[in-house]
Amino acid sequence: MAEQMKQPVLHNEELEALIKVFRDAQTKENMMKILQLLDKTLIMQPALLPPNVDKATVEKLAKAGTVKMDGKVRPQPVVFKNSNGESFFPVFTSKEQIPAGQKYPAMLFVPFKECAKLASRPEAKLNGIVVNPFTDNLILHQAAFQGTSPVMAAVQKVEELSPKQKQAILRNRIAGVEIPKRFFREKGAFLDFVGEDREERICTIFRDFYEEDKTIQEAFPYETGDFEVMSLNISDTIRLLRIGLPEKNCLIGSITSVLMFLNPVTGQAVCYAIKKGEKGKGNTFGEIDADGKYLDKGEAPGEGEELYTLMGQLPWEN
Repeated sequence: MAEQMKQPVLHNEELEALIKVFRDAQTKENMMKILQLLDKTLIMQPALLPPNVDKATVEKLAKAGTVKMDGKVRPQPVVFKNSNGESFFPVFTSKEQIPAGQKYPAMLFVPFKECAKLASRPEAKLNGIVVNPFTDNLILHQAAFQGTSPVMAAVQKVEELSPKQKQAILRNRIAGVEIPKRFFREKGAFLDFVGEDREERICTIFRDFYEEDKTIQEAFPYETGDFEVMSLNISDTIRLLRIGLPEKNCLIGSITSVLMFLNPVTGQAVCYAIKKGEKGKGNTFGEIDADGKYLDKGEAPGEGEELYTLMGQLPWEN
């Protein structure tokens, strides 16, 4: 039998704030704080219902939000796979971290440490856990759950990042979060600003963020000529800014270009990012919103087709 329960109330505001701090400052101290909070945190874990669950129970679950199953019914946690073929348990710190259109057959409310124990089992064949995959996308690899000191194991994982990996992370943050957020905030003014000196302006933006990041000790790796910037007034309702990023430090999953579209009449804006795919596979692309959140949309349009394909997806043109 299944009985209706009152849905638990999650209070993970401090954790969510710390995760955002870590996104901008990926230090071992910030990671340690996150893991210490996670150790005593109740999280949401999406799950699939087994085929032996009757239709009435499924309908009751959908209406009530939370249903306690009997011992014979065991929901199976959902597993996400990234473009590299790695598998992760997705977990959420609150309902607000789940997109409105994203639905799951069941949602488990469990202590994070129990989820970590399950993820660390060899038979699970997981690479780790991803926290808030649609927003923060904080990936915690197996090193965070193994050994006698999970916190220090995860810290060691952070310290093992090579200078090139650190620069690739910062590169993605600038191109995929900071620049889109500024575009949505300033819109036409930002397009005008970049359009004046194009590559020089973008290079300066990148250099400023590199100088602020204390985790990178190496000199700024790019020159103005490493960027390719295209600024066009395509029609009365379409302005375009395309930023092509340098080949240097472009790893699998790195952003290769950002395309920003603006309707100067209505003020509507859309931002897309193209990411480098695995060897032998095509690139991927996604849409970035005003908060810098990335929504993967699958395989990217072919080279030379991305501009016209993405223009065809603009909501005001349809």
